[in-house]
Amino acid sequence: GSPQQQRMYDWVRQHTTLDDYFYMGVNIDEFHPPLSKNPPDEQRDRILFMMHTGRFTIGPVKWLLSFTRDRLPILVSIEKKCDPKDFASFEIRYLAIDTPEREAWFRSVCRASDWRTVYSGEGIDAPHIYERREE
Repeated sequence: GSPQQQRMYDWVRQHTTLDDYFYMGVNIDEFHPPLSKNPPDEQRDRILFMMHTGRFTIGPVKWLLSFTRDRLPILVSIEKKCDPKDFASFEIRYLAIDTPEREAWFRSVCRASDWRTVYSGEGIDAPHIYERREE
């Protein structure tokens, strides 16, 4: 990962526990991916995040399809509405935003009052981590 991502991974390891679940975004097309030797970027980013932090991030990686397929409507709702209740149904506490596209999604779909910034990287396109506010 980039130096920016490495600093985010360090923060996650130091400030969260193994019981904390993360969300990095879902490309719904990953449920029906074209045959390819290389995983989509978002899937790769989730796998790297889990590998470097030891924390679980919700998303449709190929070997978890049986777990997530029945919950696909909730993942679709998260992407369209960013409703804290949908995140709570997966016990997701944090959003890990590590691309400009995901930051644009967060700013356009999520209500800032539902989240608090707990990590901000330095520089342009720096990663952010937002914690879901308890209701």
